[in-house]
Amino acid sequence: MRERFRTLPLDADLTALRLEHFTAMLETILLFAVFYLIQQWLAARGWFERALALPGTLGTITTHLGWIVAALVGLFALPLFIRWISDGWKLTDFGFSRKAGRRDLALAAYLGMVMGLWFALGFWLRSAAVVDARSMLAIRTWWDALFYVGYVALIASALRNEFFFRGYVQRLLTGEYGTSWGTLLALLFFWVSFVWIGWIHVLTLLVPLGLGSALLFNHRGSLFGPLLFHGLAFALGFTGYALLELTPPLGYALYTAALALIVLLYLPRMRVPLLLLVRDLKALVLGLGSNPLRNGLIAVTMVLAVRVLWLTAHHNLQIHAIFTLVFALVFIACKLGVRFFDLRRVLES
Repeated sequence: MRERFRTLPLDADLTALRLEHFTAMLETILLFAVFYLIQQWLAARGWFERALALPGTLGTITTHLGWIVAALVGLFALPLFIRWISDGWKLTDFGFSRKAGRRDLALAAYLGMVMGLWFALGFWLRSAAVVDARSMLAIRTWWDALFYVGYVALIASALRNEFFFRGYVQRLLTGEYGTSWGTLLALLFFWVSFVWIGWIHVLTLLVPLGLGSALLFNHRGSLFGPLLFHGLAFALGFTGYALLELTPPLGYALYTAALALIVLLYLPRMRVPLLLLVRDLKALVLGLGSNPLRNGLIAVTMVLAVRVLWLTAHHNLQIHAIFTLVFALVFIACKLGVRFFDLRRVLES
């Protein structure tokens, strides 16, 4: 892909880069709007009533035929298609080409254990967390628990979120806005997209989860570390909740103690990788000093746009469809403008 930040002698080059700079943010918002549009349109036609006979609110949402179609099209197929026609991306360019080293995978697994322990401690420290979990999950048998651990944690949560928010959004935005601001914009996109579960859950669960995944992805550009971290964290969280619901209190206490013991025993081995991760976080924060006003305005625009699109999709599908169409037309116009200035540069040279 082209290097975005370089000094160019021609005004056409500068104009094209500025235009493409804006287009990257517009593209991510457009694809998310399309995802919501497909999902809500299918829901309005009853596709969401054809559940696969699996229990629970979360289970129902993530296994309905309408949801699966929307996720496959909006979160997988469209990013692949648009990136392919725009910059020639292949599936490997989303983070599957680079193999994570053994140390990186060990760090991802360790962070997953830490996050699993954080889930477990949350049920002990905040009694309302149990009530919240029961409102979203329905783990009444060990078969239910196996479904949540095997499907919801690893596929419906880890694979779809890491592919879209890390492999697509974060990779695209860091290429356009630099590592620091691109990562922050991708994280804001991720967090705001899940505000519907409540700010307390976003702050306590999704902020550390997203930040850990983002840092792991930036380290090597590989999705395997974030997938392992995200999937293991939720798998351990669902396992703990299953023990809480299906076993006596002693079983959950032993599970929490075992997680804590593993985290403490492996801390000395993980000290160096953790220090390197902290160093990456420090560099990320320091990098936010570049163009703070411009990039801050972009961040606010993205947050507001995502929130508006979410609200219109869930309250007025017709308005949401109009917004999506407008985004699509502006995006196409910007893309054609970039191609025009690229052609002009070639002719002038």
